[in-house]
Amino acid sequence: MKFLKILIAVMAGLAALAPLEVAARPDISTDASFKSKYIGSSGSVFEKEPVAQPSLTVSDRGASGCVAANVNLEKGVTEIDYMAGYDKSVKKWNFGAGLGLYDLKDYDTNMWDAWASVSRSALLNPSVKFNKNFSAGDFDNSGGSYLEASVSHKFKGKIPSFVKVSSQFNHRYFTPDSGISLARAEVGVPLNCKGVSIMPKVRVQRAVDRTNFKDDADFSVSASYSF
Repeated sequence: MKFLKILIAVMAGLAALAPLEVAARPDISTDASFKSKYIGSSGSVFEKEPVAQPSLTVSDRGASGCVAANVNLEKGVTEIDYMAGYDKSVKKWNFGAGLGLYDLKDYDTNMWDAWASVSRSALLNPSVKFNKNFSAGDFDNSGGSYLEASVSHKFKGKIPSFVKVSSQFNHRYFTPDSGISLARAEVGVPLNCKGVSIMPKVRVQRAVDRTNFKDDADFSVSASYSF
């Protein structure tokens, strides 16, 4: 298929950018998230029913490829995602870029997005991510973008916790307007059980643009394992 050929070409190019090292087995990881509802990264509610989101990621020297799915517990598989990316760390700075194809089964269309991010390893781990849509079939207001700024911190102790606060500026990313769209707060508890990383998390969303977004919240539990 055409989009798979494009993603394979992207992965080959990203691998070529990676520094030459002694050949080693790529890192393989699996993840499964169970969510009370499907709220997209830009704040729109895609599905109000509970969903499961399994994924498989293969990475090597910064380059990565991922296949993921969204499984509505009432309707079945509603989305399959194919993503390729490259991440590079320079001292305390972390840079990333990626390309994603989202096969939206319910709408019988595909959506193409690309993103770039920069973050710094520090007390509050400041991060900025830019996401751009290039195509989304017949969806209204496609071709837009959004910018997300966030800070996060991991607390150590008998009960470790993870806290993240973020805000987004939406520039016609599936909305007709531009401006600050929402703010979010997330709290999770990272756990480990025999090599399996488990994270129960609560996420609360507060709409700033109340014409196009709504206050919302969800609860999720994710489990991941690296081979």
